[in-house]
Amino acid sequence: MNDSKPHLLTIGGWTETIQAAIDAGFDVTYIGPTNGGAGLDLAQLALCTRVEEAKMDEVGVCLALARRIHAEHPFTAVVSLNEFGLETAAVIADALGVAGAPLWPVVITRYKDHMRRALIRHPELSLSWAPVTGRQALMDFYERSGPAIIVKPVAGAGSAGVHQVRDATEFQALIDDFDWGSATPYIAEELVDSDELFSVETLSVEGRHHVIALSLSKLVGYPYSLQNYIIVPPPRLSLDEAKLQRIAEFVRDFLDAIGLNWGPAHTEVKIAKDGRIGIIESQTRVGGDRIWLMTSLTTGFEQVDAVFATLLRPDETVPHLPEPKSAAAFVCILPPPGTVRSCADPELLRLLDGVQDVEIKIESGEKITPITDNIQRRGHILIHRRNQDEVFDTMDAIARTYWVEYDDGHVWHPEFVR
Repeated sequence: MNDSKPHLLTIGGWTETIQAAIDAGFDVTYIGPTNGGAGLDLAQLALCTRVEEAKMDEVGVCLALARRIHAEHPFTAVVSLNEFGLETAAVIADALGVAGAPLWPVVITRYKDHMRRALIRHPELSLSWAPVTGRQALMDFYERSGPAIIVKPVAGAGSAGVHQVRDATEFQALIDDFDWGSATPYIAEELVDSDELFSVETLSVEGRHHVIALSLSKLVGYPYSLQNYIIVPPPRLSLDEAKLQRIAEFVRDFLDAIGLNWGPAHTEVKIAKDGRIGIIESQTRVGGDRIWLMTSLTTGFEQVDAVFATLLRPDETVPHLPEPKSAAAFVCILPPPGTVRSCADPELLRLLDGVQDVEIKIESGEKITPITDNIQRRGHILIHRRNQDEVFDTMDAIARTYWVEYDDGHVWHPEFVR
């Protein structure tokens, strides 16, 4: 360890984030899982100054480890870009008095109910909502704000446990099927009824919010919220220049309201039929599902590198709404339920123009269960091409090339909704 170098603690991470921190000039200490996978090459951990195994969301354990290390060699900053390490990193940075994402905006964006409470003084940024404390509370909210509502876990991920309701019949079905004995807290919220979900990738430095990129997630599988694909940048038919500017300013106002003065954020919004913008959720990290990589591929700006660079050099140049130079997409494999007789070799997809990465986990003989959230999807394909038309051409080629045959003789091909 070099005492003259800045010392960074990262809670979790993947190969590229650890390398970016090293390239920025940090000695890196890593606390998190050490079994590899999930984008982490274990060889990367050998480049760290120190490695400690712990679960990212075990705040007390991670804080105790951090205090011991900090006493020997003080940290300059604490960062996490992993969803389950965000709160832990912010608590440690706050407790040790070192640089990192500020605790308040990190914590309230981790819990949907607290974020909604924090926006009470900003009605222009808020949707109607209420905690689901029981059957009667949900019925009361429906009477006030129905018929279009959405019910979601307070701290859920991947759209797990999310239910959309559009009319009284669907609401009654939800009431009847809801697990009222569950310990998971839920909120109910006004539904912004759209199959288009926009995410806004930002990097805040000294209170200035730079919008790096926007993406569009096309949603299918109602009453759930499954991603059919994510495309960067959004097609102009979905997001013209005027809408883009409105969303960018709306998200900057939101980040001001929650008090984020440093760090990345991934903020999801929808546009209602009447033109209102609604915040769906926000987290103080770069976008998952390779959005961080698609941002880099299409804009040429390395957002992850800039996260670490701005910790040391707040005057580092960060663009605002850079013009995309190409297009990229993350397409999801969502096969229907049934028993698989056979399937195409996913390696054939690597031969298609623009395909950068393929991960599909479907095997002959297995039984596919209904997919109700994005954690359950059976794979993805990453595409990068010169423009959006070419991206959609590759999607069409994927739909022709990949197939799953079921025991009943039915053959399924992926479909991508324009």
